[in-house]
Amino acid sequence: MSKQTNVARKLETLHNLLNKIGTTLERVGLLWFDAATALVDLFNDADYRAKLGDKSEDQIGDALNNELPAWTPCNFWQFRDLLAHFPNRATWSTKSIAELYDDMLRQKAAPDPYAPPRIRRSFTVAQYETLERELEAAKKTIARLKRENAKLRKQLTAREPAAA
Repeated sequence: MSKQTNVARKLETLHNLLNKIGTTLERVGLLWFDAATALVDLFNDADYRAKLGDKSEDQIGDALNNELPAWTPCNFWQFRDLLAHFPNRATWSTKSIAELYDDMLRQKAAPDPYAPPRIRRSFTVAQYETLERELEAAKKTIARLKRENAKLRKQLTAREPAAA
């Protein structure tokens, strides 16, 4: 009986610890949101830009990257993209930064639902070879017609002075 009680206590302890970790992870996501917001606010802050001097946006972003410790999961540009893609603070508490970033990349890679459908045409090798032959024949015809055109222009030029 005491073994079962001991196991039950250990399971309860484990579940309590896991719940605390889950709550902590939610708070961490919210803190990352706040940090990303602070980074973007600094990026847009006129006083911060004046402090840096005459710098390009890339240089300002690099300066913000230099403010981040090595253990930060993203650089400034990634945080800015995440914040633009997930502007709702609560969203950041539901997933890790890595999951949010993967979701963002997947959604960016998804085709635009409002874009017209792309028509894909397939050709067999034989059809492709036929088209290549027709293209070569057309190029030869164009070259022949250009030569004939040049010849006719020359003949026309030779006749014009006589007609004048």
